[in-house]
Amino acid sequence: MQPGLRTVQGILEEALALLIRRPIRVTVAGRTDAGVHARGQVVHLDLTGAEWLKLPRGHELDPAVALLRRIRGALSRGWAT
Repeated sequence: MQPGLRTVQGILEEALALLIRRPIRVTVAGRTDAGVHARGQVVHLDLTGAEWLKLPRGHELDPAVALLRRIRGALSRGWAT
Protein backbone atom coordinates (compact mmCIF):
# COMPACT_ATOMS: atom_id res chain seq x y z
CA MET A 1 0.00 0.00 0.00
CA GLN A 2 1.04 3.57 -0.55
CA PRO A 3 -0.08 5.78 2.36
CA GLY A 4 -2.35 8.60 1.24
CA LEU A 5 -2.79 7.28 -2.31
CA ARG A 6 -5.56 5.18 -3.88
CA THR A 7 -4.20 1.82 -4.99
CA VAL A 8 -5.64 -1.23 -6.69
CA GLN A 9 -4.88 -3.18 -3.52
CA GLY A 10 -6.71 -0.64 -1.37
CA ILE A 11 -9.79 -0.59 -3.59
CA LEU A 12 -9.88 -4.39 -3.69
CA GLU A 13 -9.59 -4.58 0.11
CA GLU A 14 -12.48 -2.10 0.48
CA ALA A 15 -14.69 -4.21 -1.80
CA LEU A 16 -13.76 -7.41 0.05
CA ALA A 17 -14.48 -5.78 3.42
CA LEU A 18 -17.98 -4.95 2.21
CA LEU A 19 -18.58 -8.50 1.01
CA ILE A 20 -17.04 -10.34 3.98
CA ARG A 21 -18.12 -7.72 6.56
CA ARG A 22 -14.74 -7.28 8.21
CA PRO A 23 -11.41 -5.74 7.23
CA ILE A 24 -9.57 -7.95 4.75
CA ARG A 25 -5.87 -7.72 3.96
CA VAL A 26 -4.65 -9.18 0.71
CA THR A 27 -1.20 -10.36 -0.27
CA VAL A 28 -0.20 -9.70 -3.84
CA ALA A 29 2.28 -11.77 -5.77
CA GLY A 30 3.84 -9.00 -7.79
CA ARG A 31 3.69 -5.44 -8.92
CA THR A 32 3.82 -3.50 -12.12
CA ASP A 33 5.84 -0.46 -13.04
CA ALA A 34 4.25 2.73 -14.33
CA GLY A 35 2.69 2.21 -17.73
CA VAL A 36 2.66 -1.59 -17.46
CA HIS A 37 -0.62 -3.50 -17.58
CA ALA A 38 -1.52 -5.65 -14.57
CA ARG A 39 -3.18 -8.57 -16.33
CA GLY A 40 -2.75 -11.87 -14.59
CA GLN A 41 -1.92 -10.46 -11.17
CA VAL A 42 -2.39 -12.94 -8.31
CA VAL A 43 -3.99 -12.00 -4.99
CA HIS A 44 -4.19 -14.09 -1.84
CA LEU A 45 -6.58 -13.56 1.08
CA ASP A 46 -7.43 -15.60 4.14
CA LEU A 47 -11.01 -16.39 5.12
CA THR A 48 -12.23 -18.55 7.96
CA GLY A 49 -14.04 -21.76 7.08
CA ALA A 50 -17.28 -20.19 8.29
CA GLU A 51 -16.77 -17.11 6.09
CA TRP A 52 -16.08 -19.32 3.08
CA LEU A 53 -19.21 -21.38 3.66
CA LYS A 54 -21.36 -18.27 4.19
CA LEU A 55 -20.53 -16.81 0.78
CA PRO A 56 -23.83 -16.49 -1.04
CA ARG A 57 -23.63 -18.76 -4.05
CA GLY A 58 -27.03 -18.64 -5.65
CA HIS A 59 -26.93 -21.25 -8.38
CA GLU A 60 -23.12 -21.46 -8.27
CA LEU A 61 -21.70 -24.59 -6.70
CA ASP A 62 -18.15 -23.28 -6.40
CA PRO A 63 -17.66 -20.59 -3.71
CA ALA A 64 -14.55 -19.30 -5.54
CA VAL A 65 -16.61 -18.51 -8.64
CA ALA A 66 -19.28 -16.87 -6.49
CA LEU A 67 -16.68 -14.74 -4.70
CA LEU A 68 -15.13 -13.59 -7.98
CA ARG A 69 -18.53 -12.61 -9.35
CA ARG A 70 -19.40 -10.70 -6.18
CA ILE A 71 -16.06 -8.86 -6.24
CA ARG A 72 -16.58 -7.91 -9.89
CA GLY A 73 -20.07 -6.69 -9.04
CA ALA A 74 -18.87 -4.65 -6.08
CA LEU A 75 -16.12 -3.01 -8.12
CA SER A 76 -18.36 -2.30 -11.11
CA ARG A 77 -21.04 -0.70 -8.92
CA GLY A 78 -18.52 1.64 -7.39
CA TRP A 79 -18.97 0.33 -3.84
CA ALA A 80 -15.28 0.88 -3.22
CA THR A 81 -14.95 4.63 -3.63
